[in-house]
Amino acid sequence: MAIEIPDNVPVMILPEVSLFPGMMLPLFIFEPRYRQMLKEALEGDRLLAVAMRSPDDSGEVPEPVAGVGMIRASVENDDGTSHLILNGWSRVLVKRVSGYDPYPRIDVEPVVENDEPSMKAIALATKVKELAGDLIRRQAPKGGTGDDEAAYVSKMGSESFNQFADQLEAADSPHLISDMLPPALVADPRRKQELLATLDLEERLEKLLGLLMEFGNQSN
Repeated sequence: MAIEIPDNVPVMILPEVSLFPGMMLPLFIFEPRYRQMLKEALEGDRLLAVAMRSPDDSGEVPEPVAGVGMIRASVENDDGTSHLILNGWSRVLVKRVSGYDPYPRIDVEPVVENDEPSMKAIALATKVKELAGDLIRRQAPKGGTGDDEAAYVSKMGSESFNQFADQLEAADSPHLISDMLPPALVADPRRKQELLATLDLEERLEKLLGLLMEFGNQSN
């Protein structure tokens, strides 16, 4: 299903959170302004953006690249708070913050990616998938509890882990592979944001390959 991203979208500017295409992001909505945002989004096109807050600014300034997603499920609690699942749909370039009242909104430009990846991208994705699968197989049975990057995947519950392993095994799109791995395997929020902000597919896969090799060395 094709979704047209509007030029202006409501946004949650959050510390250390990135939204990748295809990612299912659970969110807890409790601030009054974000409750209003959610209500209006549910009454409209159900689209929300999530942008990481820039670490170089004390205010609510978003990083230059964010993610736009569609609300897949939302449950309101008795106290007015809500739990929702946001399904990442597209990277967007943040052109400017158009306002903060009653909640933040940003002018955006969707990032259009080439549907036909290059042979190099396909080869890189194959290698990335191979290394990621090996890392997952070595980490999951141990139930590691370390805080290093290589142990991050082992913090998943068994059901979530098995589901992710199945999804990785079935993935054959370089775009999908490059975007499904960072949320699951990369613990450092800044490194995740760097991958989100890497718009060229080949470059993104090369960076991911380098990280996986680093993680593999950590776990040896």
